[in-house]
Amino acid sequence: MLKAQFLVMIGNISQSNGVKLMTDKYINVIEKDSSGGSCDVTSSLQPLPGGVNPNLLINGDFIVAQRGTSFDATTTPKNDDDTYLLDRWVLLSDGNNVVDVEQIETAADLPTGGRAAIKYTWETANKQAGLLQIIEGVNARPAIGGPASLSFQAKANGLANLRAAVLSWGSTEDAVTRDVVTTWNGAGTNPTFATNWTAENTPSDLALSSSWETYTIENIDVDTASTTNIAVFVWLDDADAAVNDTLLLTDVKLEVGDMATNFVSRSYTEETMLCYRYFWSVNGGGNLAPFAGVFNGTSVFYAAFVFPAEMNTPLSLSFGGNGLGIPGVFVQGGSVSFAPTSASANFGAWGGRLILNIGGGGGTDGQSGVVEISGSDDSIQFSGEL
Repeated sequence: MLKAQFLVMIGNISQSNGVKLMTDKYINVIEKDSSGGSCDVTSSLQPLPGGVNPNLLINGDFIVAQRGTSFDATTTPKNDDDTYLLDRWVLLSDGNNVVDVEQIETAADLPTGGRAAIKYTWETANKQAGLLQIIEGVNARPAIGGPASLSFQAKANGLANLRAAVLSWGSTEDAVTRDVVTTWNGAGTNPTFATNWTAENTPSDLALSSSWETYTIENIDVDTASTTNIAVFVWLDDADAAVNDTLLLTDVKLEVGDMATNFVSRSYTEETMLCYRYFWSVNGGGNLAPFAGVFNGTSVFYAAFVFPAEMNTPLSLSFGGNGLGIPGVFVQGGSVSFAPTSASANFGAWGGRLILNIGGGGGTDGQSGVVEISGSDDSIQFSGEL
């Protein structure tokens, strides 16, 4: 006798404005024989395996924080509008110093099994804010022209509603406008998005709770003509936020397909290496000497460097820290330490040459040395962010 098996998914689903929350997902196996007899349930309910689709987003649980773990109006970088803070995520807000931003890793503040979360604390009342990730064109291509699904977890204190959108960029690949919001428009109305950015779903209110909730927006047709990049934007719809209201988000996932599957964390090493394509911060402490080089004349020092991953180009060079000039960076040549007054770099996707200028000279042509980063708050940073 031939038998066929059928998999039936069972779960508790609530739906509001096209947004579905599903809990207690299960598979049941039903068996039917070839004689056409009645179906028999041959197994008990089993949990539905999740995470079958890869996440197109990087650092979806905010575990990587190369620039720091806390940002406000006094830090470097500051909590300004249109600023990268936790890796791959851009703070967008209706003005500067609207929210302080933190990485949260305390287990009591996270959902079960969570590794980290991002926390917004409102510093300016009655202002909106959100977070954005733009996906590089080559990585967005699998979702362009087909269905995609977005999911994330959130909780809040004092706030009522979130909204979320999958945005498509309809111009030159990777030459994007990072500040996707032209006008915020207030509660109950979606923002006016910048030229060439289009919302592929119709964002609607997602009611927030003081407990962690999972939100899914499924079967989004990414079908705008000439789409080259995709972005995910999640924002507070409320326009009456009070000072010290809070919003926490984690496990943000965008995947190809008409149904959202479970968020599964990558290893910390894998997540960090993915972030290195867009930003690499060489942090100091203990007179770390990451780069070796040689004097060219008496006032210019060349130091070679190799990136840990192929970086997105074009690249920019910056220095973190709170000192003057180039904070915490020195050229150590023999027994003499030189403080550079300016710097530049020649870049390639895999590395390049750091050029440090020593005001007043003092070096010896051909003398070898190392670049030191002295303080734990000092760093040399290479950015290829979109």
